Amino acid sequence: LQKRKAVLKAKQEVISEILKRAYKKMLASDTETYFDIIRKMLNKYVLPEEGEICFSSDDKKRMPDGFEKEIAAIAAAKGGKAAKALTQAEQTALEIKTIVQAAEDKKAKRIVSMDLRGIGTSICDYFVICNADSTTNVLAIADNIEDELIVKCKRQVLRSQGKENAFWIILDFGDIVVHIFQTEYREFYRLEDLWADAAITEYQNDEE
Repeated sequence: LQKRKAVLKAKQEVISEILKRAYKKMLASDTETYFDIIRKMLNKYVLPEEGEICFSSDDKKRMPDGFEKEIAAIAAAKGGKAAKALTQAEQTALEIKTIVQAAEDKKAKRIVSMDLRGIGTSICDYFVICNADSTTNVLAIADNIEDELIVKCKRQVLRSQGKENAFWIILDFGDIVVHIFQTEYREFYRLEDLWADAAITEYQNDEE
């Protein structure tokens, strides 16, 4: 598992690292342009076994003209997949999917996501809610979600609450807030009822 996480993290960070290194090399060079340096670095670092590389929105803003076509051509020539930039909607969808899968991996129950964008009083765009029967399992779910968001989406939690007792852990990722309850506390607080106007997506575990 640790090896898989390391590989995924390397895939997602390779483009950011290339951009940073290329910029430093450009500042130290009198003859090579930014684009020339990037081209050389792509030929060195983009390999078929790395598969598809997705650009973050921040990385896309830093790209010189033609960068996406250049990396796609190099990847294709080496047998890899063309890179693509993620829109904000795609990035959010990937993050929600990653959260749900991370929760499922740790046996979370009754996983739902709630689209709060149409609710004017909402403090974020999405809730993801789940529960587990023990505080140990609640904490394991929270830790796995944090780890997977870093590895797969390069997103770190902004704030977290509740880990000291693990009855109700809140992970705040900005536009997405995750609520992980011990089962009896989810039944008591009933967040889905409080935000009844939100569009809800339910995720069925195979074991449920």
